[in-house]
Amino acid sequence: MLLAGCLITGACSDEPIGTSQSPLPCDVERVLADNCRECHSARPRFGAPMPLVGWEDLQRPAVSDPNRRVWELVAERVHDPERPMPPTGVMAPTDVTALDAWAAAGALAGESVCDGATGKPDDAAQSGPASLSCRPDVSVLAFGDGPDERYRIPADQVNHNACFAIRAPWQGDRQVIGMAPVLDDERFVHHIILFATQSPQPEGPFPCDGNLPADAVGIGGWAPGATNLELPPDVGLDVGGDEVWLVLQIHYWNGVGATDALDRSGMALCTTAEPRAQRASVTALGTLNIFVPPRAAATASGRCTPRMQQPVHVLGLTPHMHRSGRTIETIVHRAGGAGRETLLRVDPWDFDRQIQHPSDAVLMPGDVLETTCTWENASSRRIYFGEGTEDEMCFQFVLAYPAGELHNGGLAGDRACID
Repeated sequence: MLLAGCLITGACSDEPIGTSQSPLPCDVERVLADNCRECHSARPRFGAPMPLVGWEDLQRPAVSDPNRRVWELVAERVHDPERPMPPTGVMAPTDVTALDAWAAAGALAGESVCDGATGKPDDAAQSGPASLSCRPDVSVLAFGDGPDERYRIPADQVNHNACFAIRAPWQGDRQVIGMAPVLDDERFVHHIILFATQSPQPEGPFPCDGNLPADAVGIGGWAPGATNLELPPDVGLDVGGDEVWLVLQIHYWNGVGATDALDRSGMALCTTAEPRAQRASVTALGTLNIFVPPRAAATASGRCTPRMQQPVHVLGLTPHMHRSGRTIETIVHRAGGAGRETLLRVDPWDFDRQIQHPSDAVLMPGDVLETTCTWENASSRRIYFGEGTEDEMCFQFVLAYPAGELHNGGLAGDRACID
């Protein structure tokens, strides 16, 4: 993924322009502060290869194409429908117009430092263990050769997925009531997904492409701009008893080839041994019947007939595809032909922003769920279902209560609803 423009929209850095940097025009300064500097700050984070803080930053040769300046690629990426910047594709039209006008005029420096161009409120205050109202008691963190050592991110791999597994450190059944990201080397952590599985896992770090068991279900995740997950006071997430394994998957982006990249990132969990009144679980929707021909587009759908016998309250949906994904949508066909409603549509899909989307939907007995994914294959190889990032997936992980009501045994571990 080319990171030459604004990486994502969301939280913004308030870091001032350094004295060695020329100022930007105030309208451009505001656009970058609002849309880009969560990652492209003075000390770049989350895989961003360069800062976008002062005028000189945008005049430097682009990391991805040294024959062009950073500002030229920024001006292109905000119009790229395939890989928009920000990836959510929600930059305000007035912001795009401001960047276009600045680029057309030759990307000139501003005349003076702007007052009040501090960007949007910083979402960092809304994420991390310190901002949880509960006290984390379990942490699943990246580790190296020993459980107390930091993981060395490879310098020769721009994209790198690593997994770290621990057996559940509790006795008997336990519920998760909150979770938050723990970010260590923020320069290279692109996103995090936490899975639960009943299948024993390897000791030590292991590559994630193709190595997750069929019964692994995502129970939480983080990407830049995401906030903590805290369940309502009467709801607890069932993750299984003391036989469950927690698998942490971290996507690293070391585009600058840093050799000093050591990381101890992960997820912190608040758990309780006293069951809450409402038991929640995560159900996987989607399809495994995926085929994308070479240099072509494809669509696949999976219908789900839950075995629910009572109303089901949806708390969140976490979609999961790989790099060829373009859109994912889950709709509910109401019982008795009473219409259809969209639970979640993500368009465009962004592999680097796999977060949970909150929901207050209520599903009723007899409802049928349908998840549809689209892909575009730019390669000369056929793409099928698989764990590797060069393969594809089409899953929607649904957090809902009462626990198990959406399951129909469609995958190993009985925590899926796939007809």
